[in-house]
Amino acid sequence: MMIDENDASSKITKVEEVKLVLRPIPIWLCCVMFFVVQSQQVTFFAKQGSTMQRHIGSKFKIPSATLLGFVGIVMLCEIPVYDRVFVSVARKFTKHHSGITLLQKIGVGLFLSILDMIVSALVEAKRIGVAKQHNLIDDPNSILPISIW
Repeated sequence: MMIDENDASSKITKVEEVKLVLRPIPIWLCCVMFFVVQSQQVTFFAKQGSTMQRHIGSKFKIPSATLLGFVGIVMLCEIPVYDRVFVSVARKFTKHHSGITLLQKIGVGLFLSILDMIVSALVEAKRIGVAKQHNLIDDPNSILPISIW
């Protein structure tokens, strides 16, 4: 039985294509933590904020849903700093046109997402501690004596 060269070449090409599709899977799996952080922002952070004191001054009370707006404001402020300061400094060290590679950017983003979750856990531990201290743990409508800031 003879093996056709085109058939063997086609099988090798298909194997190479499957390898190309499967190579990003470890990166996608690492990004699960990033997606956890994103889901936390739109659900849990707003819920945390709704149980805390949200006053600015004596008369203005900030809605808890506006916490999500602060994320956008911080990003708008950080992007010019990233472009002007970080990229130019990183270029001097790495000699890479964008400062760091795309994979390094993903790694830094994942690391910052993990730090974000650690801070969120610490805030939640503090919030629950205050709720226990004031016997408000079973009252979902109570406002805890802890500032959102």
